[in-house]
Amino acid sequence: MLNARNRVSNALGYQSPDLAGFVLRARMDLAGPDPATPNAKSPVKAEDDFKQYDVGLSYSAGNFGAGLGYSRDTKTGGLVANDFRDKVQAVVTYDFGVASVYGVYGRDRYAATASTRSNVDYWLVGVSMPRGPHTVTVNYMQRDVQGDRSGRLGKFQAGYGYNLSKRTMPYVFFDREDPNSRVAGNLVTTYGIGIQHKF
Repeated sequence: MLNARNRVSNALGYQSPDLAGFVLRARMDLAGPDPATPNAKSPVKAEDDFKQYDVGLSYSAGNFGAGLGYSRDTKTGGLVANDFRDKVQAVVTYDFGVASVYGVYGRDRYAATASTRSNVDYWLVGVSMPRGPHTVTVNYMQRDVQGDRSGRLGKFQAGYGYNLSKRTMPYVFFDREDPNSRVAGNLVTTYGIGIQHKF
């Protein structure tokens, strides 16, 4: 949904110490050849190698937290149509004790065509409510559809988790997504069950 950067291989990263609540993080991912979206060369060559650069600054003080991040993809041979280019994303959260509320806003930019978007805006708001071992979480989000200049994706999520211990939580969730507001009858509903264990 948010095109977030997760665990990657072949990367170099840095995290600063906590400086009065501020923490700086930076990473360069030496991603390698990109067979999914090569340039106008065949086969994929070493000069098509692409890299990902990320930098973020977070701040926390008491119950308040915020963060700002920027990331960028580069490909030596140049980006092809609708390749991801870069993004900026901001997040804020506050813990009221009985509930934590949070919000995300961001913009992704692409190497767009005449019929697709170069700027894809998105936002998310949510709340997480712990009660003893129980946790209920609800999110709502919207995102522009990159391949449709007028379409928007909408998603509602609700989940319940039960903490068996400090490290183990089984959970259930409900997810309803409208992938494109301009397309009728395309709602996707998902139910799921799982367990999270922190090693």
